[in-house]
Amino acid sequence: MSDGRASVPNSTKTYNTVYELLHDKRNALFTTQYEKNTKFVQQAKDSHEATQEFLKRFNTANPNYVKKILVKENKGANKASSQSRTICLMDATVSMTYLLHNCKNTVGTVFERTTEILRDNNISEDSFQIQFVAYRNYNSVQDKIFQFSPWETRADNLRAFMNTINVEGGWGNEAVEIGLCHANKENQRENITQIILIGDAHPNTKAEVKQKRSNGFGEAY
Repeated sequence: MSDGRASVPNSTKTYNTVYELLHDKRNALFTTQYEKNTKFVQQAKDSHEATQEFLKRFNTANPNYVKKILVKENKGANKASSQSRTICLMDATVSMTYLLHNCKNTVGTVFERTTEILRDNNISEDSFQIQFVAYRNYNSVQDKIFQFSPWETRADNLRAFMNTINVEGGWGNEAVEIGLCHANKENQRENITQIILIGDAHPNTKAEVKQKRSNGFGEAY
């Protein structure tokens, strides 16, 4: 960069200034975020229109339509055929802002693809459950360091939970251990098929747990 130019490793593009590089990368990030946000808004619009149609036809002489929608929207896990239980552990500290935003936008896609795979393999579509778990660190208050959803088979319910999760805190290595402790307890109640961990930091060491709890919000929790 002695001549004032900036280059990116593994890229053939050269920028005259660092500002041009940052501007280009910012625009690329905005484009990606905009596309995902647009898809999220479209999903919300489709859901709203379906709800309006249901309300419009609620008092019509077609009880089968109403019954079909109510069964679909209130369908839970089929305990008799449940074969897969997945816990998704997510770091909800500030450094995860972008990835957490993506998770909120793609939860519907996860369910759609899972349902397609099950259907293609002649497996009951309600034979899986997912639980979302958000963890932070010991500089977050008790009801924020660890949050989790009910076990769900519906994308809308998990999306509603995710919309209550906002990034905050962060303290080097994060409290992954709290999420894993919860997963172990859930597995003792009923076997878990898999755990998906989404984060950008290692778990705290035993020494860090002791130090952070004493310098954060105390040993009380």
